[in-house]
Amino acid sequence: MKFKYLMLISVLLSGEVYADTMSNARSEDIIKNCESYTLKYEYSNASHYCQEACSMNDGRSCTYLGSIFENGDEKGSDNIKQAITYYEKACHLNEGGACSTLGSLYYDGKGVKQDYAQANTYYEKACSLDDGSGCFNLGNSYYDGKGVNQDYSQANTYFEKACSLDVGSGCFNLGNSYYDGKGVKQDYTQAKIYFEKACSLDNGSGCFNLGNSYYDGKGVNQDYSQANTYFEKACSLDVGSGCFN
Repeated sequence: MKFKYLMLISVLLSGEVYADTMSNARSEDIIKNCESYTLKYEYSNASHYCQEACSMNDGRSCTYLGSIFENGDEKGSDNIKQAITYYEKACHLNEGGACSTLGSLYYDGKGVKQDYAQANTYYEKACSLDDGSGCFNLGNSYYDGKGVNQDYSQANTYFEKACSLDVGSGCFNLGNSYYDGKGVKQDYTQAKIYFEKACSLDNGSGCFNLGNSYYDGKGVNQDYSQANTYFEKACSLDVGSGCFN
């Protein structure tokens, strides 16, 4: 009898493991469907899956659900408020992109009262979660003195982190700071390095400024041919000044 009792426990445990495995597989399918339909802009199909996934505390799915309410076919004040609710949950679940999006909504006063300080709070959390856009936006706040005291040095710190996270606009802004000597010692060579990285990340303005550096011989040997190469890329990235040059 004792042997049979142990066998029964074993069977019950195996059943529980199987049920858990099936449940986890279903959850993964729901999360994948949420992402897949959202990225294909099939919001009507995505909504059901994203709501279920968000209810399971999947932060990215909550972010997708927020974007569906913000950018879907039935836009309006009620929907943007609903979007904010989902972005807030996603941010609470440490989804950096949602924190950054919330920051931008507060910065622009979209669906909420404009509040630069609150925007920066969200940007700061986003950046701490290695969301490059959050770092870039926080850098802009310090550069422009929006919701914080203007501080070029602090701005550059955040631009540098954004650049390290492959946000081309962060590299571009940091390059400008070195070129103009804002918050750092003026250094054309260092500026060129950041413009170069910005351009490699398809930031058209970075390509244009890199072209100017070669054209004027600032931080590099003057080279009109090389300058034109970068102007051409800037033009292909819809930077009109590159086409003109």
